[in-house]
Amino acid sequence: MGCVACKGPPKGDDLSCLRCIRSDMVTGDQFPDESLWDTSVGIASTDSFSLWSVGHEVGTFIVRKGFKKPPKRFALKLANPKMPSGSDGMVLDAELKNFSVAVFDDYEGLMVPLLNVSLGCIGLNFYGRSDYMNSTLNFSLASRSYNDKYDDWEPLIEPTDGFLRYGLTSHHTTISLTTLIFHLHFRGYSVE
Repeated sequence: MGCVACKGPPKGDDLSCLRCIRSDMVTGDQFPDESLWDTSVGIASTDSFSLWSVGHEVGTFIVRKGFKKPPKRFALKLANPKMPSGSDGMVLDAELKNFSVAVFDDYEGLMVPLLNVSLGCIGLNFYGRSDYMNSTLNFSLASRSYNDKYDDWEPLIEPTDGFLRYGLTSHHTTISLTTLIFHLHFRGYSVE
């Protein structure tokens, strides 16, 4: 979810308490317009870098080479801080590197390309117990249409990263779809 800073080189024990957070436990956030700090002010260094905070309550940050704002996909926050703890009884992790579909038109015997949709870096995570289930599908989406006038492919949907999340507890169901283009969030409650 971020970087770790320490004074001097880390000792072996310092890194033993660090843990990775599963992708189904985080969701996208955003970086502020300006960095917290960068090497452009008062530091004589050959390597320029900047520190960027992630806009949430945990206080994590990202270190980036140069002064450019990091991509939004690196801004992560906890997806559901009220998630019940305990070991998961059901676990499924799957990954698919690339999936692409092309649509052609059979125009008088000639195969003319019309559209190409590509999903890349597809990952599926499913975790849960009998009282709680959570799944996440992350992907990179790009779409192109064929311009036969110029005999070339043109972007229809610029490459973007997306997350589809599904959560189910005894009290409510949540479905959320997040991309850099749009964000949809649905929540349903059960009445007992």
